[in-house]
Amino acid sequence: MAMCRSGWERWFTVQAIGLRLVFSVRLYHPGRNSVGLPDFLVTISPLWGERTKLTEGVIRIAEGGDCTHKNQDRLMNVKSILSRLRSGDVQYVFGRFRVVRIAYSHIRRLWETVFRVSAEISGRKTLFPDIDVGQAVETIREDAVFLGICLPATVVREVDTFCRCTPLFARHDPDGPTFFHHDVIRGHAPDGRPTPTGSIRDAMSCGAVRAIVEDPVLRAIARNYLGYEPDTDAPILYWSLASDFTDEERRRLEQHAIDFHYDVGGLNFVYASFYILDTDRYSGAHVMMRRSHDRKSLRMLFGPAVASEALVYQRFGRENELVIEGPAGTGFIQDAACYHRASPPIHADRLMLQIRFH
Repeated sequence: MAMCRSGWERWFTVQAIGLRLVFSVRLYHPGRNSVGLPDFLVTISPLWGERTKLTEGVIRIAEGGDCTHKNQDRLMNVKSILSRLRSGDVQYVFGRFRVVRIAYSHIRRLWETVFRVSAEISGRKTLFPDIDVGQAVETIREDAVFLGICLPATVVREVDTFCRCTPLFARHDPDGPTFFHHDVIRGHAPDGRPTPTGSIRDAMSCGAVRAIVEDPVLRAIARNYLGYEPDTDAPILYWSLASDFTDEERRRLEQHAIDFHYDVGGLNFVYASFYILDTDRYSGAHVMMRRSHDRKSLRMLFGPAVASEALVYQRFGRENELVIEGPAGTGFIQDAACYHRASPPIHADRLMLQIRFH
């Protein structure tokens, strides 16, 4: 079905605004303070038109323009996006557009060239000597995920032991009392509080976690996929605790990851994730849709990042759903711009390490 009048013009207008914004974003690189790109880059291409015309174009989108009533729901979502933009949530608004991610990658690479930023070569031995970096990168580009990466058993045991003797906090109540994993019974802390997850505050205090985060092969995959030397956030190390909570109870306890969604917390990113325990669909397995990282409909791009199972299946086909199951140590590297979710753990706990490169 054809788009409403000037539909494609509106689409390219919003994409162009994303590019213009990327050119004014503050960039970071190791060992330096944040640096802003020169203002002249904002007007690098006359093809984007005058600023006022772009602004008016977005306003027309938000107000519904001349589109038919059938498209009003989608356009109302644009109002929500504009509200985020006014509040300064730039990454949520623009990180969802592939053209923005590509532009951001080029700019980061240019910035590294100007400031002679290069990858640090420490001589550290890799935990993954059999991984072909080029093949991994190409697989992520095509499917949004690379499987077949696995932690050594000694590393898994060290992380497991660390997590069993380290105090945890509930992600929905970070300032509440801490507790230990062995004290939790069916998703309830010793004081009776419902807690579907238990997180560790300082995962980097575990030597094995540091070794994974700093692994040269892991960083090479992230670097080649993103197109520049990436930064890393503090790794996320947490338990998803087996319980009898309903889906609604889980959502009230801020376990929103059980619903299909794509990540928008950055302008470009990739995640490395590892199961520290044997994991299957009944113990919190990660579920994703192959090739959904760059084939979203306009409704998905301009709407919420969360989508119903029916909508995701309709767009990408149920045959592209991948349930990632495996023994302790199983890992995968994923472009989290794809649709994904976590299976609610029912029979056993899940212990997972996630590292975000951006």
